[in-house]
Amino acid sequence: MGEQGKKAASDPLVPAKTPFGYNVGVNYESWEVGRTGYSIAADLDQIHENFRLIRTYHDAGFAETPVIDGTQAQVIDWIVAHPGTELVMGTNNSALAQGGFGSPWSAGLMTTKTYTDAWVDMLIDAFGSVAKVKAGLRAILLGNEVDANGPPPGDPDFDTYVNTWIPKAFDNLKASLAAKGLGSIAISTTIANYGATNEVSVKIPAHIIANWGSGWNNGEPFVLFNQYTPDNQTSTDFKAVETYFDSVAAAFGSSLEVFIGETGYSTDAVTPGGAANQATVYTEIFTWLTGQKSSGGKTVPLFFFDAFDRPAYPTGQIGFGVYGEDSSSQPTGLKPGLATIFPAWTTKAVTSATKHSESLYGDRSHDVIRAKAGDDIVLGLGGGDKLFGQGGFDLIMGNGGRDHLKGGKGMDMLDGGRGKDLLDGGGGDDTMRGGKGRDTFVLSDDGSIDTVVDFRDGIDRFALSGGLKTGGLAFEQAGADTEIRYHGEVLAVILATDKGQFDKGDFFHF
Repeated sequence: MGEQGKKAASDPLVPAKTPFGYNVGVNYESWEVGRTGYSIAADLDQIHENFRLIRTYHDAGFAETPVIDGTQAQVIDWIVAHPGTELVMGTNNSALAQGGFGSPWSAGLMTTKTYTDAWVDMLIDAFGSVAKVKAGLRAILLGNEVDANGPPPGDPDFDTYVNTWIPKAFDNLKASLAAKGLGSIAISTTIANYGATNEVSVKIPAHIIANWGSGWNNGEPFVLFNQYTPDNQTSTDFKAVETYFDSVAAAFGSSLEVFIGETGYSTDAVTPGGAANQATVYTEIFTWLTGQKSSGGKTVPLFFFDAFDRPAYPTGQIGFGVYGEDSSSQPTGLKPGLATIFPAWTTKAVTSATKHSESLYGDRSHDVIRAKAGDDIVLGLGGGDKLFGQGGFDLIMGNGGRDHLKGGKGMDMLDGGRGKDLLDGGGGDDTMRGGKGRDTFVLSDDGSIDTVVDFRDGIDRFALSGGLKTGGLAFEQAGADTEIRYHGEVLAVILATDKGQFDKGDFFHF
């Protein structure tokens, strides 16, 4: 596969860069939507058989204090427990504008910086750490179909919604994420109906383009657009959908990557045909995507709608799900008409190491992964892995197995996970967490100061590299932490420890 920064010449929708490690994903509504007795864990286990990229909603808080939705919290727990699966989270529309449905409109919750600061704290708490947010979350989408779910044209608050509330929410969340070390998490939104006369669909992407974070998607802005087959699905002609997305991409040119936030077909659509029509549309979709993929391994990033049916919705909007289920709302696999259509490549990672920032994944075997320049995420998913960050500010996680993690240049975050791991930050001021197992932290005299988060006395050890000798070591208390010094210079700070825990028996020459 070619370098990720090269567009496929045959299709302008295939992006120069993508924040996702997979070509396609699926929308998953964690709320009940009429599926009595459903299990989020069972749903996600089922989805995982065909997808490693999942888009959800409902994670913004309510009232003045951000409180994560309980079902979204379960999704996050599952994502954390399944490294290598990527999440895209959409906030409630109340993040941008509150009111509607007969009530007056008012500014959304995220239009205040105090709120977005608290919201980001909520997010970190839900994942468990900044590193786990970085490992599992690929983007945050403000609202859903922002051109259809706020004050409409002609409403007294429409101009304020477009020109003030949405931009302010975007800018606030961007600043709050950066302040907490999450400046690499991209913020975007979704558009229902792009068109030059649709002021929201023009102005909001323009604000996103103008204020795109330099560390987001290697500097390439993206927005998600939704579209289904024509005339409220009375047609199964997906070619019209392809033409629509081509026209949106042409309108923005090289200034914006056009991703697909929703497309699919409902088995209870107006036109008779049901499952057969859904199968027809999905066959067309995968024919299109496979053609794109043949030119370089990538497709336009696309999220199918939806993972499961929605019994509580009106006729015509119920049967979008690609998975079947039994009378207890437990998944039974892909619907019969779709089982032979979905290709195996939907679960295959598409990224490779380049000079840009990538997410690089191993598998259950013994992997050797070498990132290059760029701020990369490198995950071993089992087995005794050798994971190298090289240049950039990298996040390297071993997960299960006896792993060797090395950061290289830059301020890296290393997390061994389960197993007896060797962690070497390399150059730069690195943060190392051994996790479970008897771990070894490598220390060197390279002018940097590493931080060890979870040293356990009598279990973990330190390896001295680069000619360091135990005779030059000393231990100094620094508040609740211990500094390991070499001839007076600080090598590392060991958090939440007493200097009396350390002696030269904790060290060996590497």
